[in-house]
Amino acid sequence: MLDLAAALQRAGHGVTYQYCDTNLSPHGDFENAPVTVEAISTRTPFEKYKVGKRILSELEYGWGSARTLRKRRGEVSILNNLPLLLLAPPLIVARLTGARRVIWLQDIQFGLVAGVAGDGIAARAARWVEGFLLRRADTVIAISDELATAAREFGVRDDRIHVIENWAPIDGVPTHARDNDWIRAMGLGERPRFVYSGTLARKHSPESLTELAAAVPGADIVLVGEGVGADWVRTEAADRELANVHVLAFQDHRDLPLVLASADVLVALLTRDAASHSVPSKVSATSAPVGRSWRPSPPTTQQPGWSPNAPAPASPWSRATWTHS
Repeated sequence: MLDLAAALQRAGHGVTYQYCDTNLSPHGDFENAPVTVEAISTRTPFEKYKVGKRILSELEYGWGSARTLRKRRGEVSILNNLPLLLLAPPLIVARLTGARRVIWLQDIQFGLVAGVAGDGIAARAARWVEGFLLRRADTVIAISDELATAAREFGVRDDRIHVIENWAPIDGVPTHARDNDWIRAMGLGERPRFVYSGTLARKHSPESLTELAAAVPGADIVLVGEGVGADWVRTEAADRELANVHVLAFQDHRDLPLVLASADVLVALLTRDAASHSVPSKVSATSAPVGRSWRPSPPTTQQPGWSPNAPAPASPWSRATWTHS
């Protein structure tokens, strides 16, 4: 979204870009951003996987964003990839101040809740809240036709829905050699490399990475990211003595092109259930700039829902073969 903010600035608009600096996730190149960047902090690190603390963090960040919106008196508020409780305060303030409200729809939140908690009262409540908030937007921009359809099912008027697919930040991710300074610093050799880069959550089917490692022991599986899924992969790999699994923390954003270029195969993961309400945007963000082609995996490679305590499903890589020349 920083690319969008920069494009709007170049078009002559005054743009303020907000983000949560206490949220454990990759951030862009804010130092060289051509827009005003404001960090909003919560009193404690953003807790994604502890429900009570997450609710407090979302409300705190949401009202912090709303206060900035009220102070700056913006004419348009673009709200992107925000959890439901976080989305409500800026929507309310935008309505009170007369700002146009645009929701950039990246995920269907109630579907993510249902994937974790089941189709119970929490999922039903999330569905009602999500529909209520979407219908309060002046415009909903969905990143896929499926999400546009979901917005219509929530009762959003068709003339308020537009589809703009996520784009690849080609200028920000230039092509580099496979064997580069970053991969040498990591101490990895010449073996084939599968690379996953980004947050690894429950919806991303983290067990696929350990099953891949077991299926292709002659290749290195490099996970660059953090989250409950990454912790699970680290523990599972140690328990199963999968020496070809390498779990690394988030890297400096300036090294991202080198990380991606080091891969022979770039991996994007999403569970079958999550595919209906979420889009693995890293596919478009990482494939074109690194000089490699990609094609979606067939449905048979997708995994069912995951729990840290659930037994590992049958490997989707059981028939995998690797040829390297």
